[in-house]
Amino acid sequence: MDKGNVFIKDTCEFSYAGFIDEGAYPDDAHHVFMIRNPEQVINSHYAMNPQLTSQQVGYQHLDALYCAARARGVHDPVIVDANQLVLAPQNVIADFCRKVGIEQKPESLQWEPGHRRVWERTRHWHEDAAQSTSIRPVSKHYAVRVDNDPRLKSFYDDNLVVYKKFLSYL
Repeated sequence: MDKGNVFIKDTCEFSYAGFIDEGAYPDDAHHVFMIRNPEQVINSHYAMNPQLTSQQVGYQHLDALYCAARARGVHDPVIVDANQLVLAPQNVIADFCRKVGIEQKPESLQWEPGHRRVWERTRHWHEDAAQSTSIRPVSKHYAVRVDNDPRLKSFYDDNLVVYKKFLSYL
């Protein structure tokens, strides 16, 4: 009996590699990692959480999760570049669907705006998504940024190496 596809989305402020090591995910799962320039991640995350730490930016956790998925899984993990996704959603989604073996549905690139029940606990993190109707670039301006705050710049430097490593997988 076909049970359909299950999509799980999470961020990597915390380590989840143990969940894969412990068999919490099926070995035949397709693990997909969306990467984004750490400068963008840090600027937006800090605006929501001024107590942000370098480790919570998440690239080291993302790398550990990737390595665990690669070591345990049947399928090679798929990397999606968020910057490319917002610039060319149809192409990136078509490539994603091909890599994980699911049907591409062009109509899935449009939706009605609104909050989703599953976002309720983290509603404040999903304001832009709730107002959107498609995948598109979002321009935000933050008062405190990597380019004007030494602490955030150090977070950027800490996470940049892993981001570049992921870019090399594309």
